[in-house]
Amino acid sequence: MNKKGVSPLIATVLLITLVVILIASIILWVKGFVQERISKEGALAEAESKCTQIAMDIKNIQISPGDNTKLIVEITNSGSEDISALVLRIEDASGNVNLKTINSKIKPFETFSQTITEVNTVSGDKVTIIPHVKPEGTGAPLIPCSGDVVKKVTLK
Repeated sequence: MNKKGVSPLIATVLLITLVVILIASIILWVKGFVQERISKEGALAEAESKCTQIAMDIKNIQISPGDNTKLIVEITNSGSEDISALVLRIEDASGNVNLKTINSKIKPFETFSQTITEVNTVSGDKVTIIPHVKPEGTGAPLIPCSGDVVKKVTLK
């Protein structure tokens, strides 16, 4: 019997080549995954840093006289960072929550004033004002701030 097969040397070279290609593919995949994760974490850290530079002064927040479907909001950004958007969380006495998003950039030391419609507010409703910042980069999502920059007001 004169059977021929692959020589042990060629088999070893092929096996080592396959392992090297497999390891290189895994390393490239992990590298891309880690870089993406680092960039996302960096954007969140940047947004948190911006949030510490925000300070809001509520000049006026009241129900429009004679029309409880409108809310008058006047806020000054007394911090050193732009506020990219505001979210108003309006909670009535029975626990129903209405969210209103204001997509207006408020620059430092600028006063923002707007009448919000379709809110159905009454005296005693609680309004939470949540500022949002936007990290650098195209298509970056708005990041809500938390802590002391979030303001809570009870309507009178």
